Amino acid sequence: QDIKLNLQNRQTAVDKANYGPANPNEPNEDYWKAKANEFQGDVATAKKMLCGNCAAFNQTSKLLNCIKQGIGEDANEVAIGGDLGYCEIFDFKCAAKRTCDAWIVGGPITDKKKEAEQALSSLSHQELKMLIAGMMGGIELGKYDGIDFTPPEGARIAAKRALAVREQKPASQKGMTPVGIARARDLINGVKFSPDTIRRMKAFFDRHEVDKKGSTWNEQGKGWQAWNGWGGDAGYAWARKVVRQMEARDERFSEQQEIKEFVKDEDAVLNPCGMKDDGTFDDDNTCSAGYGRPKKVGGYTPKRPGGKIVKKQAPIPQPPAPIPTPKPASIKKGAPPPPLKPGEKYTESQKERLRIQNKMSNDGKVIVNLPNDVGIAKRIESQYDNLTSKGYSIPPPQTIGVESFSGKYKGAYAVARTYRDIKGDVGEQKIFYNTKYDNNSKQGLLESVDQNVKDKWFSTSDTFSHEYGHILHHNNLSYSEARSYKRQKFGSGRIGQQRLAIAGQVSEYAKTNPMEFVAEVFSGHINGKKYDNSIMEMYKFYKGPKLK
Repeated sequence: QDIKLNLQNRQTAVDKANYGPANPNEPNEDYWKAKANEFQGDVATAKKMLCGNCAAFNQTSKLLNCIKQGIGEDANEVAIGGDLGYCEIFDFKCAAKRTCDAWIVGGPITDKKKEAEQALSSLSHQELKMLIAGMMGGIELGKYDGIDFTPPEGARIAAKRALAVREQKPASQKGMTPVGIARARDLINGVKFSPDTIRRMKAFFDRHEVDKKGSTWNEQGKGWQAWNGWGGDAGYAWARKVVRQMEARDERFSEQQEIKEFVKDEDAVLNPCGMKDDGTFDDDNTCSAGYGRPKKVGGYTPKRPGGKIVKKQAPIPQPPAPIPTPKPASIKKGAPPPPLKPGEKYTESQKERLRIQNKMSNDGKVIVNLPNDVGIAKRIESQYDNLTSKGYSIPPPQTIGVESFSGKYKGAYAVARTYRDIKGDVGEQKIFYNTKYDNNSKQGLLESVDQNVKDKWFSTSDTFSHEYGHILHHNNLSYSEARSYKRQKFGSGRIGQQRLAIAGQVSEYAKTNPMEFVAEVFSGHINGKKYDNSIMEMYKFYKGPKLK
């Protein structure tokens, strides 16, 4: 019944969730096209996703009576004609024919539909706010605890002054967009901003600082109004400070972007039986009849001490955390076969490995040191040939090598490493293979990867093009974009679920995060797979490398 508060909350819904359209009886084609794009569907479907069937739209008799009391005269006609209800997310009366980005299937809440009402009433007011923030991909729980997102007094004063000046100007001299006006009102009211809003605020100031040199600045023209509407110099200083604090949290652990591939918990896929480095097994191993054997009906018959019959396939692999970049001293470079003793000759395998290394070095432009196992080396060569035949150049990477992965990550097969610091500088880019599997092509390594392709866990068994795709993708991203894609994944709520479903059409591993989705699509494309428009549009959205 508080008209002022209702209008303020309505404006919040407009600013944060695109509540609209202004006149539902008009065609509003641009609005519905934008909404269809937001919902990742077609216009006809978007037009059906309205406040009137949203699970947060309250039309119980108690709420409708409250709305009528607030309207006053002719309340029944207004409430019925406008098909009004109460938004439980943004706390204002809204019209059934409008919609917003926070739409939730399952409404409205009525006296006869207590299930939906109870579902919402079980959430606190703050939890409801978190729900909409999560659906819109703007929530980062706990990450920035202790950082003050409340605008300072100087920014509030500047915003208030900007609106006052704008009010006195003739129409031709009024500055500020609707978003800028809404931002000024938020500042004046002391609204606590979200991390994303602070970043947008700083970005606005960064872009428009040049406006201070404009001819109408001293006359409090449009540029002056816009600048101060966002908080002026005090707001800019505050936004820079808060962004620095957030970036410090982001960088606390590492300034590196690393991608680690093809492993569950340490050795779950590549060493499913838990074989130790000396070739023995612990007493609790579950499949010691052989290393990396495929599934067999009825289980295995143990042939080593401590074995058990197993009836289930090895665990499905899950993506691990990134592994630290090694110190340069740990990188093995250009290892030729060992020197021959008098009378000795290189084996055919040694000759073949050396031939492949020399070929892939591209006249010395790339440092190449392949696994000792010639079977693995030949597969890498085949994948290298396939990639370059499609018109992709090497380098990058500048190094293709082997390394012993230690600690909890020792079970990884391949890894792409690429470095970009916060200034945007890119360092050397590398692809490594784990020395642990140097001699394991006959013990199930390659078969394990191939089986995971059949199980649709990976899009292809082409690890080289997958890692190469990571490198090209990373070159398209800023430091903050790369971190965001890995940490926020596909976002939350309905949109996040839709994107996850699209990624799942490529492979299960593509659902890990946007970085893996792009690498899986790239690898699939290199190996002749065709993807529909929804996959390719999302690939472009996440800045996947150009396909040839």
